[in-house]
Amino acid sequence: MTSHHRPSADGLGFSPGALEGTLGETAGVAEPAAVTVVIPTFNESANIRELLHRLTDSVPARLPCEVVFVDDSSDDTQAVIAEAAQDCPFPVTVIHRDAPEGGLGGAVVEGMKAAGSGWIVVMDADLQHPPSLIPELVATGEKESADLVVASRYLPGGSRAGLAGGYRVAVSRGPPGSPRGSSPGRCAASATP
Repeated sequence: MTSHHRPSADGLGFSPGALEGTLGETAGVAEPAAVTVVIPTFNESANIRELLHRLTDSVPARLPCEVVFVDDSSDDTQAVIAEAAQDCPFPVTVIHRDAPEGGLGGAVVEGMKAAGSGWIVVMDADLQHPPSLIPELVATGEKESADLVVASRYLPGGSRAGLAGGYRVAVSRGPPGSPRGSSPGRCAASATP
């Protein structure tokens, strides 16, 4: 799971069309600004209701949030998202791609383009990424003035639970270091329980 800060032209941390306003301070600690959660999906209708429920339970009401699903499915995922979104306290958008150009990476880019806030969290729809980390990711990014925050299973307190087989473990080990080497901005990290 990653959180990316998209600076705006006005320097305030929001792009045109961003969710309105930021939050004040509580007990001397700045509250996180608005966040867009980008979720690429491919035939994952069985997970949608649970994922939106976990997001609703995890994202505090004081954190303005929107969810953008980028759906490359050939099943009923798009319809399930539309139905489940009716019970969400925050806006949910579905971008369905009949011709999924760029695969998973292309879906992430498409979702980031549609984001309406300065912070973007990208997470999978397979229920492996805990939505409870969203406030922490954004707060860590703001505290560290980072442009990118990466949650890693390999930090102290992280867990590889749920990774089936050696291939998933090997793939999981590769990406956490790559943003640090390729990002021109500042990076921070957070453990994935």
